[in-house]
Amino acid sequence: MASDSVPASGFRENGFLEASESPRIATIRERHAPWFAFVEKLNCLAMTVLLREAPKVNDEVYLGTLYARSVTMFQGAVRLAERGLAAESRTLVRGCAETAIALGCVRRDKSFFDRLDEDYDKHRIALAKLTTSCKGCPRTIRTFPQRSAASCATSSPSSRRSTSDRARCGLIGPTRRSRRA
Repeated sequence: MASDSVPASGFRENGFLEASESPRIATIRERHAPWFAFVEKLNCLAMTVLLREAPKVNDEVYLGTLYARSVTMFQGAVRLAERGLAAESRTLVRGCAETAIALGCVRRDKSFFDRLDEDYDKHRIALAKLTTSCKGCPRTIRTFPQRSAASCATSSPSSRRSTSDRARCGLIGPTRRSRRA
């Protein structure tokens, strides 16, 4: 039962999705006003860079996508922080840091794109092996990557299958490289 200070349709019913969270958000923003002022300036700068002219080269599209991902995670972290969800906000901040590291790696080594794709492929193969070997999983999950483990997971760095072969096996969608071409 809701107390007199919190309406029945308030926080206790809807949690952080409650529309009447505005007073709480205002209190948090007031308490940390210098930080939120800094964040707003940083966001304006980030958006200015993000909305510059459209990329013309495929590598710029890839970099722009990484940068946009970082900006949206930053904005999400701010939204979570102003609602008092500090731990959840830090999760997105970590994602921003990881993306910034990836951007730095790309700047130093253009082959980093390929390593990102390879890592993604390895993840999909591991996921396919896991879902096909799960005895207690629903049939739809077990049969999703039907052609995966047996036909595609044998690829090694020395005898690696082509991207189109891996895509035909259902392990990967179009890779970042093929989308960029």
